[in-house]
Amino acid sequence: MAEYIETLDSMLDTAYEFVANEDLGQAWFILKRLQAEYPEVAEVWALMGDIWMIDGDLEYALEFYDRAVELDELWPHWHTARAICLVELGQIAEAEVDVERALDLDPEHSEAYWVKATIHEAKLEFDPADVAYSIAANMDPDLFNKPIRLGAPQFDRLVKRAIRHLPPAVLKRLDSLDVNIYKMPDPDAAGSLWRPLVPVTCNVKEESGPYSVEIHIYQKNIERFCKTTKDVLWEIQEAVLGELLRHFHWDLEMQSEVEFE
Repeated sequence: MAEYIETLDSMLDTAYEFVANEDLGQAWFILKRLQAEYPEVAEVWALMGDIWMIDGDLEYALEFYDRAVELDELWPHWHTARAICLVELGQIAEAEVDVERALDLDPEHSEAYWVKATIHEAKLEFDPADVAYSIAANMDPDLFNKPIRLGAPQFDRLVKRAIRHLPPAVLKRLDSLDVNIYKMPDPDAAGSLWRPLVPVTCNVKEESGPYSVEIHIYQKNIERFCKTTKDVLWEIQEAVLGELLRHFHWDLEMQSEVEFE
């Protein structure tokens, strides 16, 4: 039994290390082996779900989280992991059930409060969201922060500044770049494609180049991970760059090296 635990734990530690280093292929190789050898260990399934979340396949990630919860329903972290995935998918009611279950199992589970805050934001309940963010930050300040809150004019100025400092290699490929700012994504406009937590989406008006692009920036989803205005500048620029690079399959070397003062 001791050898079983040592082998499982050491391999899981290695898989976590590969995930942290963004070597998802190596992590997946280890986890597939663990899945075959220890099919009843929920943590293996949950970490596989994490990999698919990072890779952007939310529906497939959900299948692994479902299995993790099925195997160990009493561990709050699996409920929280699944809730994050459900929020990303726009399945808010289902996410709420998981968050409340996680808090029933562990009232001190800080991540559950963080996810609860994102659920409030998805429902446009901003004051309760800030309360939940504060609880998470007070419980675990090393892991969670209370998001910065900016007025619309200040956020607009930061957006314009961040856009001005996009890499020249990106800007020269764009014929025009129109920017629209919203508090949160609109479920009525997006329909089944609603993704409540995305920071940026883009609409390409001209696909043949030079490109005419319309960018939609969602203020609450930018502010969520920021403590300072400098953080906001970086988050805006990285989100816009990431969306453009993803959409056009441009070279990742275009990533900005701008130093915001």
